[in-house]
Amino acid sequence: MAVRPLVSVITPSYQQGEFIEATIESVKAQTYPNVEHIVIDAGSTDETTAILGRYDGSYDLKWISEPDRGQADAIRKGFASAKGSILCWLNSDDTYVTPTVIGRVVDYFSAFPDADVVCGGGICIDKGGRWIKAISLRPERVNSQALNVKYDLMQPAVFFRRSVAERISLDVNLHFAFDWVFFRDASLQFNFLPVTDTWATYRAWGENKSQSGGYRRALEILEVQRRFVGRCSWRYWVVAGFVGLHAVAAMLPAGVRPSAHAWVSKSSFMFSSLLRHRVTPV
Repeated sequence: MAVRPLVSVITPSYQQGEFIEATIESVKAQTYPNVEHIVIDAGSTDETTAILGRYDGSYDLKWISEPDRGQADAIRKGFASAKGSILCWLNSDDTYVTPTVIGRVVDYFSAFPDADVVCGGGICIDKGGRWIKAISLRPERVNSQALNVKYDLMQPAVFFRRSVAERISLDVNLHFAFDWVFFRDASLQFNFLPVTDTWATYRAWGENKSQSGGYRRALEILEVQRRFVGRCSWRYWVVAGFVGLHAVAAMLPAGVRPSAHAWVSKSSFMFSSLLRHRVTPV
């Protein structure tokens, strides 16, 4: 019988009691027999730890709850304790779409031994788990040149060999764009395999970091864009313009601030589409 590699799923968590049980169930339900699930909670005071406690002993789950420096730090802790030869992280408000996802991932790594990172697609869902849209992976955007200017990976549907995490560090000083930097840096050294499979959900519910980050998120993305393409690039200045709009939105009365940030984000996505996705929306 062929050796079945251990797959380590890392879940960073903080105050996600409303959603984490769905995440846990989607990992627990995987039919692939060699999966460990490591939840790194940042000291939640909601029902998160009670939910985690209920699952002790029901599958290969390990968890801790203690303060950390943010999501990237939690994932890095998870990598340090993981024993698997294939790693990934699944946020505590995301899920796998079917019980066969991890088995399918292992099949790809077995069939393509030169692949270091395997990337799939996913589904965007709302707070209640209802379908919003498909998130398809575009193979032409899965390379270091494309990742310099725009992050198009469906993060919960990305899996990688242990060697990637051993050589590429997560930047704990970043809170919104650390995954972009991690995978862009990995693309400079490792082989990526984009596939058409749909593997994970991404929950867009208004209070997740990607949607609630506002000016702070936009400013961090601008800094990453500067790091990758420099201030002389027209792409940098396009992003800077939308960051300026987020700055204006941040000065508006609290009651209208969220909708103003949402309008700027939507506008930047539309502009990015008009430019054939050659700039990163904020």
